[in-house]
Amino acid sequence: MPDLLHQDADSALRDIIFDSDKVIVVHSGIWSFALKFGWTTPEAIDEFVDIIASVIGGRTLILPAYNFDFPRTGKFDLSLSAPQVGIIPERAWKRLGMKRTRQPMNSYFICGTDTDEVLALPCTTAWGDDGVLAWMGKRNARICSLGLTWEESISFIHRCEEIANVPYRYFKKFSGTLYDNGKELGPCTEVLFTRPFSHVIEEDWSRVFDLIASRDQVARATNPEIPFASVLADDVEKACLEILGDDVYALTANAADLRNWVETEREAEIASLEQEQRWD
Repeated sequence: MPDLLHQDADSALRDIIFDSDKVIVVHSGIWSFALKFGWTTPEAIDEFVDIIASVIGGRTLILPAYNFDFPRTGKFDLSLSAPQVGIIPERAWKRLGMKRTRQPMNSYFICGTDTDEVLALPCTTAWGDDGVLAWMGKRNARICSLGLTWEESISFIHRCEEIANVPYRYFKKFSGTLYDNGKELGPCTEVLFTRPFSHVIEEDWSRVFDLIASRDQVARATNPEIPFASVLADDVEKACLEILGDDVYALTANAADLRNWVETEREAEIASLEQEQRWD
């Protein structure tokens, strides 16, 4: 007999998703809580997908569909390139008939009211003003973290890094071919505000979420056994830009290393890019 019932999952989602929310983004790490509900198979995970769909109703639901093979393979298939972000997006994709945006690395699954609008976004850069993350910000999306740490779930902060033009990233273009179920559709590109090639960015977003928590802007499930939480995109953006305004390295744990790269290696690394990788 599982410790928790399906009604508990439904209640926990309703604790963090409100009637006023029109756009809901879900990041999930189900294996941190699945056993408490007795969910041990992909088919059982579908039950949780159905609970999510029931809570969302006809509103816009967005799930990450990230796949990071594109720089290596030069191929992205809308139907066959599996999401590399856990089982919930993979199961929801087909079960809910979700559509997929065309960015090869930073793609999203979407269903609901705003599907066509999101699919039509130009996405000049992955995290830029006409992309999916910016659209989430404009619509003040409810960003939900189910069983994950903030660093694992709130990729919206990358949007804030691009707004602030943090010096430890730079724009790089990745090019290849777009397919759908094996049928070639044409060329595709994605411009990413990427990290240094030879250095890791040790992300530390604790200041952002400490500030949001201090402002009582984090919603959490009332049942402590269910690790669900959510924040509004606008609250994340305001807190993030406030902190980055004081220190552009504030979201990193290895600021000294990154400062040294910016001062001594950044220009040379950008200059070494192949012409087709450059984006200005």
